[in-house]
Amino acid sequence: MDRSNNKKVVEKGHPSCLEFAHDMLKKSPEFMLPLIEANPTMVLKWAVREIAEPIVRNNPEKMLRHAPDSLRGDKNFVLALLKEGGKIEFRDVWASINSCPNKEMVFSDPAIAMEALKQDPGNNWYLGESLKSDKNFMLDCVKLDGRHIQWASGELKKDEELRQAAVAQAGEGVLKGLTPLALPTISWG
Repeated sequence: MDRSNNKKVVEKGHPSCLEFAHDMLKKSPEFMLPLIEANPTMVLKWAVREIAEPIVRNNPEKMLRHAPDSLRGDKNFVLALLKEGGKIEFRDVWASINSCPNKEMVFSDPAIAMEALKQDPGNNWYLGESLKSDKNFMLDCVKLDGRHIQWASGELKKDEELRQAAVAQAGEGVLKGLTPLALPTISWG
């Protein structure tokens, strides 16, 4: 099929036809932007990064879940969105990225996890196992909120430096009932 026919099929057909459109069409703002404007939830995922990124940055809470995997799985992009002062909450990021092939890499990133915890200490249940076993990361967490010691790995819950930091931040009571068993975690697979 030549490119002119390709364009006509996509314009007249269902937005999912973009999956099979020529890359030249997907890279064309003149072609893609009107389609995105008409049906953002169906079309955005087929846009190239240069077109999709400003749209997602403008309204991340609504648009991130429809963005191409190349954006949703980009740790630096996700971190930048989280740091942009209240534009998107981590739970919305989690919901948007959960179906992304790179989700584990994004969710196990210490900078993203720390930003999530700064937004809401209740986001601690999103922490990946590798982070719960990372002493430096968990030390930063308990300095932020001593109660985060409960999310540390069993071995780290016994660590004296971590325990002292938790007590310094939240008081002696934070260690009461602390067991070396890990709390339930989310399965990414």
